[in-house]
Amino acid sequence: MKLQLFLGPDKSQALLMFHAYTGCYTVSSFNTRGKKTAWDTWKVFDELTPALVHLSTGTADISDDVVAVLERFTILLYDRTSNLVNIDEARQALFTKKGRAMEAIPSTRGALVQQIKRAVYTGGHCWGNMLKVVMDLPSPGDWGWIDPHNWKPLWSCFLKPALHQGS
Repeated sequence: MKLQLFLGPDKSQALLMFHAYTGCYTVSSFNTRGKKTAWDTWKVFDELTPALVHLSTGTADISDDVVAVLERFTILLYDRTSNLVNIDEARQALFTKKGRAMEAIPSTRGALVQQIKRAVYTGGHCWGNMLKVVMDLPSPGDWGWIDPHNWKPLWSCFLKPALHQGS
């Protein structure tokens, strides 16, 4: 109860999804970015809260607007001074203009969408239904994992096919 009073009702409702999105046992964390950095970024980016609240319902509707908010949050996670809204452009700027190593830049947009799906599955579907005696969970195959015999994250390629033309 004290935590809810401190955070407020919306941020309290979004907290599990924040934990899932920024990395937990079943969802990858952002390389070189821990929970404290993510928390500090959330404190200056209030637009994240309604997006996380929406995703915490386990919605099947992950709209482009919600993805855009998470994309912007992730950019800020890696570069608090960036004005960019496209994560692929932010990756390029961090690598070419700021000289960051590949390990210190965010994922591609394609990889980010899979991250969001896994976070919604974990934070919305699994944790959101944890008080139910019997959970009716969707297949992880629809939420960023592959191989029904040994579920693994669905990875996406980080190079655009156009980069391979002419080689």
